[in-house]
Amino acid sequence: MKIEARIFRFNAKRDYLNVYQPFVFHANAESTLLDLLEAFKQSDPLCFMRLDKIDGVRANGLGAKLSAPLRAIAPKGAEIVIEPLISDRAVLDLECDKRDFEDKFGVLEEFCDKDDRDYYNEFYIAYAVSPMRSLNSEYLGEALFMLADRLIGKNPPNVETIIKRISRAESGIFCFAGLNGVLLEGANRIIKTIERLWDLGVSMGFAPKNVSSAKFVAIETRDSSSFEGKKIAISLDCGAFGGAANIDDYERALKANGAKVLRLKNPWRFSGASAENVLPSAAIQAAKDLLLEAEDLGADTLVCAAIEARDFLNKNRRLVAEVAGRQIDIAIA
Repeated sequence: MKIEARIFRFNAKRDYLNVYQPFVFHANAESTLLDLLEAFKQSDPLCFMRLDKIDGVRANGLGAKLSAPLRAIAPKGAEIVIEPLISDRAVLDLECDKRDFEDKFGVLEEFCDKDDRDYYNEFYIAYAVSPMRSLNSEYLGEALFMLADRLIGKNPPNVETIIKRISRAESGIFCFAGLNGVLLEGANRIIKTIERLWDLGVSMGFAPKNVSSAKFVAIETRDSSSFEGKKIAISLDCGAFGGAANIDDYERALKANGAKVLRLKNPWRFSGASAENVLPSAAIQAAKDLLLEAEDLGADTLVCAAIEARDFLNKNRRLVAEVAGRQIDIAIA
């Protein structure tokens, strides 16, 4: 399988802008990103890329470990663009400055030992590709939330203190906006853990006003073909997440599964959580506008980033159709 790669090159000590260096790699069924990068480094005597310092990369926009198989990124052989996990923190090619990540460890450091720090580091990819991190540099991140879950089990007397520290209104767990655009086997586990911590924060009274229990939908990007060949519109429910999600990450995840993505004028227009708390007529009108726009764009499926939105739309589909005065055939996922 022929792979045409374009690899991000940059040296923060001397370069003003990055470049993308082309490289052709002949892969087999077992080839990984690491195999490709090792071959690239061997092909260029002037390449001083430190592969042992690279925690992961973005491959065609998807956050991945270097052990990720190429077939999961380009199943039929194609171009692969390889970039740092956080391009604006690149120091040498694909290697990133992680001081921001290390600083956030300090929020819970007093409860940790060396094994806990190692555990925290395991989730750097999830932190780096988080939709909220790209919007809010103060966002504590999924790695700290996973660490908090581990520490709760080890420090029962400090559960309330730990939950309070990760519940900052402007940067904590209630800003979580889903985890997509990542080739991590544990992505769904991360989401389930954050749901549990979210609900714990609500029960302890640390949630911002109007935040209730958490439910999230992961758009699976690994070994999945459920969206292949479909025309998809995306509804991002910032009301349910407590923050605005990055639609580019959702689109990359879906396109990686062979879907064609049609962008709505305002992907954040409908909140399933809010719909349950407003006048029924207003909620149905908002749902109608969303579904009609998606269908008129030519989408055959509307993917909802929040379970509340998906459930509300499915439950009220017949009523929405009556208000619209026409049948609405678009699938809701």
